[in-house]
Amino acid sequence: SRSLIQKAIAAFNDSIVSLVRDDSYVRQKTDLNKFYVSVTVLQTDVVKLNLRTDESYSLVLKPRSDEVIVRISAKTYFGARHGLETLSQLIW
Repeated sequence: SRSLIQKAIAAFNDSIVSLVRDDSYVRQKTDLNKFYVSVTVLQTDVVKLNLRTDESYSLVLKPRSDEVIVRISAKTYFGARHGLETLSQLIW
């Protein structure tokens, strides 16, 4: 599932970048210097979706001074993908 997660993270990054309509916005100073996202998948062998696939996930955001740490934990790739989508909606 590593390659699937890498594709999902790339899609997440593209989605976030596309939210910025004004290029000058990304050059402005903010109070946030770092934004870390960690994705953990427990059952890496599950790469095909069926009716019994566990798509649950946990999304935890921890602000620390000038950075935000995000941890997404899921049993399967599908849950991790949903967690990334939820995070992109929170950012929006």
